[in-house]
Amino acid sequence: MGTSSCWICPTHRLPVPVRSWWRSRRPEWERGIGCSTTPAGRWGCGLRRRWEWRARAGCWRSRRPKHLSRYFDGSKTIPDETLQQLLRFLRSAPTSTNIQPNHFYVVSTQEVKERLAANLGERFQDNAEKILNASHTIILTTRVDVPEHHLEAVFAKERADGRFADEAKQERWESMTRDFVSLRKYSYKDTYHWMEKQTYMVMGLTMMAAAELGVEAMPLEGFDPISVDKAFNIRATGYTTTVLLALGYPDEAKQYKTPVSRFEPERLFTFA
Repeated sequence: MGTSSCWICPTHRLPVPVRSWWRSRRPEWERGIGCSTTPAGRWGCGLRRRWEWRARAGCWRSRRPKHLSRYFDGSKTIPDETLQQLLRFLRSAPTSTNIQPNHFYVVSTQEVKERLAANLGERFQDNAEKILNASHTIILTTRVDVPEHHLEAVFAKERADGRFADEAKQERWESMTRDFVSLRKYSYKDTYHWMEKQTYMVMGLTMMAAAELGVEAMPLEGFDPISVDKAFNIRATGYTTTVLLALGYPDEAKQYKTPVSRFEPERLFTFA
């Protein structure tokens, strides 16, 4: 999954489909630079709207069904600039009520890769090679609950960033958020499951961003979360490991070449 057919923004070095969404997610203090200041206004980078849409269409037409890369080339490392772009995207991903229930451990050194690989659990040791050869692996963790200090931290950051210009709107938002969190905790009794869904949504968006940056992303559920939590002292922080995301460049010799098998559209889609 390269980006050769996608027009690349010269300012952010992000392909058009990702750049446009990523730009819209940036905090206000970042919007005074780059694309948003060009004569073309909100369409950015001096290109007129029709050229942006043509670039998008060309990019998505180039996509072909392919197997998920399960083996990485251990000799290749993601450039730091690309990694930082991906992490900025990860940070900007939306969550329900802006609850931001995650903390991310970015594993890159050989020592920490070996620690993670050694603590996947006995039945999941087949995944150790993937961790060791990946350029980076992100441990996506989720809060086990929503303590008052976390809510206060979210609200304080929103106020500091000026999310709502009107103080009354901010207060209504905070009241609504508290009510929704209470609903998940006492009525639905699914607070952790609700937050875990946010984690998977964030991961899915990040996988799409990685593909646009020419990086392969492989989610891993084959691990013992208790063992990983213990190895990185995660539960002491109020979080627990939800899923792993290995990132890197594929080992072409080990890629599956057979057709991708999926249900036909008629079985998958209902148009109402």
